[in-house]
Amino acid sequence: MGAVVAAFHLGLSLSDIGEGLRAFQGVRRRTEVVGEVRGITVIDDFAHHPTAVRATLEAIRSRFTGGRLWAIFEPRTQTVRRGFLQRELALALGEADHVVIGKIPSPPVGGTGLDPHRLVHDIRGAKGSDAIYMEDPEEIVAHCAEGVRSGDVVVVMSSGYFAGLPGGIFNALKDSS
Repeated sequence: MGAVVAAFHLGLSLSDIGEGLRAFQGVRRRTEVVGEVRGITVIDDFAHHPTAVRATLEAIRSRFTGGRLWAIFEPRTQTVRRGFLQRELALALGEADHVVIGKIPSPPVGGTGLDPHRLVHDIRGAKGSDAIYMEDPEEIVAHCAEGVRSGDVVVVMSSGYFAGLPGGIFNALKDSS
């Protein structure tokens, strides 16, 4: 509604506003479906805080039923890299059936940092989810491509580029079909 009011006040006609709303495809990297191949859906998402991670995984699970949910997470932001949300992050990522924690891009500024090995341990203990830490993006792609099956959903979660993993996983699945 806010967009409609703002556009109207800027002088756009209701007809033009309506056309703009019909053409709107959503915001990039907010649970953006990269594609589906062999019954496997690959999603790119900007989620980076435990609250957003949990909400995103719960929404994806309610939308895509029947398959397993894979969460590929890059601990990129300073907040996450500092590690003080480690417990909350483990609980949030535990909403997925399979979790891959990617390499921490750089140490946090000040203080102790997130321990990815402890995070994997905590995810496994939180809800029994399968979890692994992998630093090499090519290994992550191979791990996903080899492990997924029809009906699964793979969501790549990062506030950055994360080595182009959403497209890399999708292309690997496409190439293997």
